[in-house]
Amino acid sequence: MIFFKKRNFWPRGKINGPEEVAVDEKGRLYFGTPAGTISRLLSDGVIETFATTGGRPLGMKFDPKGNLIVTDAYKGLLFVDPQGVIKILATSADARTV
Repeated sequence: MIFFKKRNFWPRGKINGPEEVAVDEKGRLYFGTPAGTISRLLSDGVIETFATTGGRPLGMKFDPKGNLIVTDAYKGLLFVDPQGVIKILATSADARTV
């Protein structure tokens, strides 16, 4: 992963509490915050908001098509397309609400 060879630090003071990270095919780092945003760290060190779930994004992983699949503690299982558009995939499991 070339991105991490260029940088060896986490932007101190700019990020509050990421629970999980994922890296896309371009080497950009994505992470969820307690404020309900999914942000990404670009190769030049800029942090931008990619999507806002309104919940608490926790686990995340990219599928083969570049979509981000997110587990959110308050919103459920989410699908986020490459443009940051969110779709809810599930809000319950085994008849229990997330």
